[in-house]
Amino acid sequence: MGKLDEWLATHPAPSLQAIGGIIKNHINHSEARARLLEVAMHALLQALEDAGADLGGNLKPLMPMRTANQKHRNFGDIEIMLGDAVLESWDAKYDNPYLSDALDVFVEKIRGRDVSELSFGYVLLPEKKHYQDVERKIADIIEEYGVEVLVLSFDEWVEVQFTRAQPENASVETVATAWLRAYTESLALRRTERAPIDEPTHDWLQTLQHLLG
Repeated sequence: MGKLDEWLATHPAPSLQAIGGIIKNHINHSEARARLLEVAMHALLQALEDAGADLGGNLKPLMPMRTANQKHRNFGDIEIMLGDAVLESWDAKYDNPYLSDALDVFVEKIRGRDVSELSFGYVLLPEKKHYQDVERKIADIIEEYGVEVLVLSFDEWVEVQFTRAQPENASVETVATAWLRAYTESLALRRTERAPIDEPTHDWLQTLQHLLG
């Protein structure tokens, strides 16, 4: 954590783009990139929640492993809950822009469940692409089940979160700094109640330390 504090001391008001760039660079230079994308998304929502943002509900703790979604009946990797209801769910996809199979899995999860209030989406890194068959499948799911289904790039998703949930009393720079801290502390296993991570994190932290100079 000393390297993080040192970096923040020399960058007292980092932009959202700067922090997002560091996190994306870290993901791209690490192993288990899809898992890190989940951690990055969850960390941003942690930062917003800590700053007093209204997320519409409570941020559910990060699942300990990517294979746990089906077991725990999660719709996606990141979820916001209101009581027992899932209001918002996001599935992280690294280097996996073609979503046809993923949509089939999603339909299996929502079949027989009330999802009329659910907002669901895929967050893609490094980029999203348009496939007509996938777009038709999404339209069919929306029509049949009445659920909102979005496909966003990681940068678009970050902008959406800040636009809808930035706290009135916290600047973008403040929340951006908190995002990097939440990301780093999650990887350092200092937030295990909110972000339980059971994979080895040493290499991730070493890579992040190198990127922070």
